[in-house]
Amino acid sequence: MVPINWLAVLAAVVIRMVVGGLWYSPLLFVKPWQALTGVTPESMRSGLGKAITLDLVMSLLMAITLAEIIGIAHID
Repeated sequence: MVPINWLAVLAAVVIRMVVGGLWYSPLLFVKPWQALTGVTPESMRSGLGKAITLDLVMSLLMAITLAEIIGIAHID
């Protein structure tokens, strides 16, 4: 097992969540995304907690996996 820089993993997760939050915000692309997928604001609000939790867990998994790959490949 490769030593993991947990601060870098946490930073990657936070950055991923911020970018995702902005991407699907009214400031950027939520309206076109809703139009293309047929998601209504009501259905979006009802599943928001579960979606954010799943996104957080998957972002953490992705960051840890990337840290492992970088460590195994000796990319510094």
